[in-house]
Amino acid sequence: FLGGGALYWYLKPAQAILNDINEELINAYKALREEPEELIRLLTAAAQPPNTKEKYFKIRGLTPDKPLAKALRFLYLNKTCFNGLYRVNASGQFNVPFGGEKGFTAICDVPNLVACSNLLKGVQLTSEPFENCINAAKPGDFIYADPPYLPVKKDSFTRYDAQGFGIEDHQKLAKALKDAQQRGCHVLASNSYCPETFEIFKDFTIEPIDSRHSINADGDGRKIIKEVLIY
Repeated sequence: FLGGGALYWYLKPAQAILNDINEELINAYKALREEPEELIRLLTAAAQPPNTKEKYFKIRGLTPDKPLAKALRFLYLNKTCFNGLYRVNASGQFNVPFGGEKGFTAICDVPNLVACSNLLKGVQLTSEPFENCINAAKPGDFIYADPPYLPVKKDSFTRYDAQGFGIEDHQKLAKALKDAQQRGCHVLASNSYCPETFEIFKDFTIEPIDSRHSINADGDGRKIIKEVLIY
C-alpha cells in the first residue's frame, strides 16, 4: 500500500520496508534509487514538448521489458495521464486517458527526483501480498497501511491492479493488523468513512478526519470529504 509514499517522505525514518502489490510502481522506485542519473536523463528527453495525445497513447501502448525503460514509461504516464491516476483493466493494462496538452512543466522535476532517490538509499522495496509484510513486523515496529478504500458508492473506484481489492481483502487486512498489534506493533490505517469500515475495523479506534480529494472527473466532486484513521 505504498502508492505515492506521502507518509514515508514526511517521516523520513532511518529504516523502512516499503511494499506495494503494484510491481510497476516498485520497479520505478528501485530504478530511481539505483540509476537516478540515467532515469532523469531519459525522462528529460521524453518530456520534451510537444506532449500530445498521440505521443501519450504511443508511450502508453509500449510494453518494455527492461527495468529502466519500464520505470521511464511509468513516470511519464503518471505525469501526463488524467490527474496522475493509476488504474488498470481486468487484463492488467494501464487504461487512464490523456490528461491534456497543458500543465506538464513538472514531468521531470529533477531536484525532487534526486531528493527521493537519496531517501530511498538503504530502504527495502518489495512487491508482495500485504500479509507477508505485516506478518514480518516485530514488536515496536510501526505499520502504516493505506489500502484501496472501501467503496462509499457502487461506482467507487477500487481497481489499482487486475485483482482489485474487495471486502474479504479488507477483512484479511483488519485481522493482520490486529495480530500485529497484539505482537506489540504500532498500527495505523486509512480508509473511507462508511458503515463497512466501522464494522470491519470495529476492534480498533476509528477517528474521522477531513480530506480533500482532487481526483474526480467532475470538478464539483473535488471537495473535502470524510475519511477515517484506524489505530
